[in-house]
Amino acid sequence: MDILSLPVFKEPLCLIESDHDGTLCIKTEVLDQITLLEKKLHIVTIVGLYRTGKSYLLNRLAGANRGFPLGSTIKSQTKGIWAWCHPHPIYDDRILLLMDTEGLGDVAKGNTNHDNWIMALAVLLSSTLVYNLMGTFSEHDLEKLNFVTEISNYIKLSTTGKGDLDVYSGEFFPMFILALRDFSLMMRNDDREITPDEYLEDVCLNVREETTDREKSYNRTRLSIRKYFKTRKCFTFDRPGSRTVLQTLKDMDYVDLSKDFLEDCDKFIKYVHEESPLKKLDNGRAINGSMFGTLVRSYVDAIRNGSVPCVEDALTTMAELENRKLVERCREIYIKEMEVILTLPTPDEKTLLDAHQQCMKKAADYFLEKRIYDLDEKFQTEVNAKILEMYEKFRRDNEVASIECCEKVLQDLNAKILKKLMRDSYSRSGGYTEYMVDLNELQEKYRNLDGLGCKKDVTLSKFLEKKNLERQTVQQMDQKMAEKEDEIKKEKNRAAAEARQREKLERDVHKARAEVQDMIREEKENRKRREREYIDEMKMIKEENYRMMEQQIAEQRRLNAKLEEERKERIHLKQYLESIELERIRQQNQRIYMQDNADKLRNEKYRCIIC
Repeated sequence: MDILSLPVFKEPLCLIESDHDGTLCIKTEVLDQITLLEKKLHIVTIVGLYRTGKSYLLNRLAGANRGFPLGSTIKSQTKGIWAWCHPHPIYDDRILLLMDTEGLGDVAKGNTNHDNWIMALAVLLSSTLVYNLMGTFSEHDLEKLNFVTEISNYIKLSTTGKGDLDVYSGEFFPMFILALRDFSLMMRNDDREITPDEYLEDVCLNVREETTDREKSYNRTRLSIRKYFKTRKCFTFDRPGSRTVLQTLKDMDYVDLSKDFLEDCDKFIKYVHEESPLKKLDNGRAINGSMFGTLVRSYVDAIRNGSVPCVEDALTTMAELENRKLVERCREIYIKEMEVILTLPTPDEKTLLDAHQQCMKKAADYFLEKRIYDLDEKFQTEVNAKILEMYEKFRRDNEVASIECCEKVLQDLNAKILKKLMRDSYSRSGGYTEYMVDLNELQEKYRNLDGLGCKKDVTLSKFLEKKNLERQTVQQMDQKMAEKEDEIKKEKNRAAAEARQREKLERDVHKARAEVQDMIREEKENRKRREREYIDEMKMIKEENYRMMEQQIAEQRRLNAKLEEERKERIHLKQYLESIELERIRQQNQRIYMQDNADKLRNEKYRCIIC
């Protein structure tokens, strides 16, 4: 993601909002953008009375005429705390975070406590705190910094009371820069020309001998500033121009402003860019956007809950969150380094272990460099556990890669054997011997290969175990084929014996056939002789039969003539009998007719009698 495309880089945005009753509220969408910044933060915050030109100085630090709103009236323009991010103009590894604060002493608010909370947040969040004043640093202006004397009411270092601000002597507070605007006094002290820094130290923060309560009151704020702000700097700024210029400052080009004012601005900008420090923790570690976001949430939540912001609580929370992110980052570094160094599978487990130890050291060194506190080494233990977990994953992946590589090689080497199996080249007597020669050749080639990884031998053993069934099958086939060849040989011997037997049998058959042929030939000759004898005999029988037939025909003719005479006599007799029968029938029919006529006459006579 291009962070320069974030809205907070394009214009100032409200980071901590102050509503009408002074309640502070974080603008989450703005803070979330800042938390994305991984570079170190150079945080410059400006505070001071309202309508004193604070926003203009920040715009100049940003290298822009416009940005933070500039007002030309007595009404305060900035409410709450506004933020604007820029790439650092000098250091590439930094982000310049400019923060403008709500003006102090605005009578419209009527709540000085609210100003103190704004001031407390500015102190807690800044690496450079610019206090903007108009004119000279008077006793009245110093009273406006009375907050510093009461800072323990608004900031505490720990929850236990240890490291209380009253005995504070560390470097936690930001660098303090006093910016004196429209400064027209001559820089002299006791007739000696002095620098702005000497003016700040020897004049503004001059401490008197405390002999009275008044002198103690005079010293209180000055001593507090010296105590809490170990690094201090002062810059004076000439008046930029006339009243008209001041009222239209946001629209003015640089050439329209006072040359002395521009030179003063350049000195201020150069120093802030080049010399002012980064925002750091008490262990010297520079914070980034994510750490800044945790601090903002912790401090503002405490104020909203009616508590005093506690640095220890905020740092503990931040350390917890950042260290957890750091643990994950170390895990990613370990993984990335391992992926760069290793090519899986490794030749052996020692190579993997050496890479692991090398990458683990890099990740551990990174953690030790970036960790925040972790005095009980809780997160260092987590880092070690995460790395060991990832090492186990790499070890498993290495084993899997080794197995896959070995299986691929074995598959390629086994192609020759598979091809012969497909062609049934081993399905013969002696095929098992050839198979074992090929298998031993495969093993020798495999063992001579490098780069197969830690599972080279194990994979070969498993491969050979899987080959056992195939080997046994080839062996059994070899035995069967040998037995079959023996059977074939025996069968050939039997066939040869049978062939010899057949030849003998054929010779015997041929001999017998010749004998049979002789017998057939003799039989044919005998048959022809018998046929001739038969023909002669049949001829004699035929002649005898013909003679007898003629005799029978003559006898038959005689009998037929006799029978014809008898037939004619029978016909004549039959005709005679038929004539007699016809006469009898005629006579009978005549009697029946006469009887019928007599019956009719009687019937008629009887009817006549009746009538």
